[in-house]
Amino acid sequence: MGRRIRITNEIRSALTRAIDAAGSQSELSRLSGVPQKNLSNYISSANSLMNEATWVQLAPFLQDFLPQEKTAPQKNLMTICRLEGVTTRAEIVSELVRRVAECDELDEHTRLVVIRLLSRP
Repeated sequence: MGRRIRITNEIRSALTRAIDAAGSQSELSRLSGVPQKNLSNYISSANSLMNEATWVQLAPFLQDFLPQEKTAPQKNLMTICRLEGVTTRAEIVSELVRRVAECDELDEHTRLVVIRLLSRP
């Protein structure tokens, strides 16, 4: 089983705002692939943890509503690539593979899966 993510008040608030932005729990469920019942349980605090796979599905919808790290400015990968002179698809994929391989937050299996996906033509 993968890692479990604790549903903090910040995550619960971001989820509520993402549901409002989507229009309903059902619509966010449809867009994210996360069952509506799970969304309801997360908001009501019936579930205090979510599995990592669910977090991966929801994160893109929550990111605009979560507080940004104040300790370091966030740079997206395309900005970093442009600054470092990486311009071709092959160079970008190579940079992504390197960063995934060095990411200590991912377990070995996840790193290999992501690298395999990135390496597809």
